[in-house]
Amino acid sequence: MIIFMILGAIGAWIPDADLKIKHRIVLHNFLTCTLISISMYVLLFKVLENLTIQIPHITPLGLTIPFFLGYVSHLLTDLLTIYGVAILWPFNSSRFSIAKFRSNSLAFNVIGVLIATFIFAMKMYLLINPNIIKKVIEFLRLFRFLHNLNP
Repeated sequence: MIIFMILGAIGAWIPDADLKIKHRIVLHNFLTCTLISISMYVLLFKVLENLTIQIPHITPLGLTIPFFLGYVSHLLTDLLTIYGVAILWPFNSSRFSIAKFRSNSLAFNVIGVLIATFIFAMKMYLLINPNIIKKVIEFLRLFRFLHNLNP
């Protein structure tokens, strides 16, 4: 459990590793997030494949997902800032912003904590109740069915 939180925190920190070079461009985009996550998955696959002992419930994908979610949560919260991020770089270097918070504002930090808490709570709930995905799918099917009944 702790390893998942550590990987999520590392993923959330990685975008700010570019503070000295084109901040919020090179590491603040979906392409870099995807490439780093895929590289991490491949590396973990090779490392775990060569271990002499098997660790239960530890898989390359299971270790990559918290990292990826931490990274994406950082990108999404930075989209809420006045400065924005070049989320589509290198294809489009324009900065996008969906809100006008300052990164040092109380409101922005509260939103960041709420997003992190939500992601952590969902991860915990999925660990406790892995059938939740099936329940969500069933609910969405029911919702679609009910929506089709309306004239």
